[in-house]
Amino acid sequence: MGSADGSGPLTPTNSVLQTTTGTTLSATNVVGVDPGVVTPFTATVLIETSRTFPTFRQAVIVVQPVSLNQMGDYHLASSASPASNRGAGARTFGGITVTAPTVDIDGNARSTTQPDIGADEIP
Repeated sequence: MGSADGSGPLTPTNSVLQTTTGTTLSATNVVGVDPGVVTPFTATVLIETSRTFPTFRQAVIVVQPVSLNQMGDYHLASSASPASNRGAGARTFGGITVTAPTVDIDGNARSTTQPDIGADEIP
């Protein structure tokens, strides 16, 4: 996600967000809830202080490759997901209308007026 003009806060709409930090609020967003995916992949990072420099936090991040079947399944688990039917079929930006895709990541048909948020449409 980015800012079209490269400045100012992000302005996401029709999104499931964990926090609104650094964004402009929109009533179309769902905030602070689990999006309800089949199997999330949990990644955590813990940066501890160094014994010799207690105020300095060295940030060395090591990446461990994981096989594709362990990276999570981000399909929506059910129609009870907060992402269900919360998308927008089209949006207009600066006079140009952008239409949402008509099929999801699996090739399933999507609603043209109120699709699910994200790449997956619940069949």
